[in-house]
Amino acid sequence: DVLNSGLILIWGRNPKETGIHLFSYLKQAEKRGSRVIVIDPVKSPTAGAFDDYIRINPATDGALALAMANVIIEAGLYDKAFIGSHVLGFDAFRSEASLFSLEKAEAITGIPAGTIESLALSYAGEKAAAIYIGYGLQRYHNGGNTVRCIDALAAITGKIGKKGCGVNYAAKSISPYLNDMELKSRDHITAERRFSAGKLGEFLDEAKAPPIRAVFVSSANPLNQCPDLKKTADAFSKIGFKVVFDHFMTDTARFADIVIPAAFVFEQDDIFTTSMYSPFLNYSQKAVDPPGDLMPEFDFFLSLASRMGIENLGFKDSDDYLKKSVAPLLDKFNIAYSDLKDSYFCIEKDRVAWEDLIFETRSNKIELYSEKALTDGISPFPIFTGTLKSKDDLPLRLLTCHTGKSMHSQGFVFCEDMPVVYLNRNTAQTYGIQDQSHVCVKGAKHALKARVSVTDDICDSTVFIHQGWRHKSGAVNFLTNSLVSDMGGQAAYYDSFCAIEASD
Repeated sequence: DVLNSGLILIWGRNPKETGIHLFSYLKQAEKRGSRVIVIDPVKSPTAGAFDDYIRINPATDGALALAMANVIIEAGLYDKAFIGSHVLGFDAFRSEASLFSLEKAEAITGIPAGTIESLALSYAGEKAAAIYIGYGLQRYHNGGNTVRCIDALAAITGKIGKKGCGVNYAAKSISPYLNDMELKSRDHITAERRFSAGKLGEFLDEAKAPPIRAVFVSSANPLNQCPDLKKTADAFSKIGFKVVFDHFMTDTARFADIVIPAAFVFEQDDIFTTSMYSPFLNYSQKAVDPPGDLMPEFDFFLSLASRMGIENLGFKDSDDYLKKSVAPLLDKFNIAYSDLKDSYFCIEKDRVAWEDLIFETRSNKIELYSEKALTDGISPFPIFTGTLKSKDDLPLRLLTCHTGKSMHSQGFVFCEDMPVVYLNRNTAQTYGIQDQSHVCVKGAKHALKARVSVTDDICDSTVFIHQGWRHKSGAVNFLTNSLVSDMGGQAAYYDSFCAIEASD
């Protein structure tokens, strides 16, 4: 659908490295005359690939969105008919947006007032304008409301349910057609406890009645990926029995009592789809048998369930599970299961999200004022709650984004180098740091050594280190804190702060 857009805002997203399928379509759209604008605190490879880049101060995206909305409303460019039929709470939102003048927004975001005004008018004036947001926006304490503020831009301009429009994040086009077998197996659970992944250390340490006595880790490396790693690792170490399934001796595996080698993707049949960005489904056929007694994790847990007397899960083996998982999709689109093995499947290429303009809210409208939000203890309308301030001993914001070389920590398994820390020239000069020199980066609980790369791609007063480095190299999540965002329990990785000094 991006090819139908005349204007595309890539907001807090880096598809050239973390979503290459989208990036190729963005370049096609550009060649066809679409204008692509990237908004990001960091001049990412995506920002460098297009002509229009707007640098924004970290955690201030909500203020930018509200200021844009204010410009649009004052210019009379909002869609009165769409709002009247499909939006609740416009007056409350308009009142909030009116607080964000161009001058105020410039002071908060670091973006010149004229640029904000031009961006707002361009977005409102383009009939088919789309916004693509990414994970980065969520990874602040105000991330939930930031997304609400950006969503509101599409709502007040009527850019929802139309080709080339919308605010696009997770293209969950496949998952509604899958039969979630896991839900049936949950019938066997007698009790459960939920926690935010960003609070794993606190949960393991503080869980009572009963305390956590055993941990099974599969398809994850939490002792690298979770924030506040010192607390997380200490709490994990106290657990009496720890089992990890993995292909490699990861940071988490090194803390385990038992490490079970997991079968590789080429050693088992499976069906691949994404919960996030792609409408494709692929059948992956086993190329070779796993060596010796090695088995896929699915088969291990199925066997374990049988030995524990857990039966009637709704499937008898992995093949039966796969068939039943995709059965609704096959029925919907009249596809034979065997056909999946011969070709990939792409769902509804021309589908437009919310085309029926019936939304999943109590009112079936877009709720810029939400009673449910109020009940949940958050603002009923989108707001900008400000940014967290650095402290004297930790004056620099720490950004820990993904690298194009690794999805998470996988690409660092065999890396023996020390982390690279990126600073802009102003920050480097302020702290007397030279390019390619070694530094010590200090957080509230930990410090790590790194090599400096001075670049103009990073904003002022900011330290940028890719996440994924192993403990032995310098895992950056030893420096992050365990704050969570205002909505959804997302770890607020980017609201961490640090200090930096030259090192031998």
